Amino acid sequence: MITEEALPTYMTMLNTLDGVRDETGASKTPWGTWTRAWTAEENRHGDIMNKYMYLTGAADWQEERGQGAAAMA
Repeated sequence: MITEEALPTYMTMLNTLDGVRDETGASKTPWGTWTRAWTAEENRHGDIMNKYMYLTGAADWQEERGQGAAAMA
């Protein structure tokens, strides 16, 4: 789940690389198109994993949210 949760960071990093530089988010270059498609796909994975864990009770959401907030403080 970490990969899916860090998508904004990955997308920002990829957009800074020479040859990608998708500063507007609408670049027609192959790399620009690929990075947008990749992040969209990973985002779908994250959504599905979160829903699965919530619906099956596979995670203690109160604990998850509390640890995340404490770690950021």
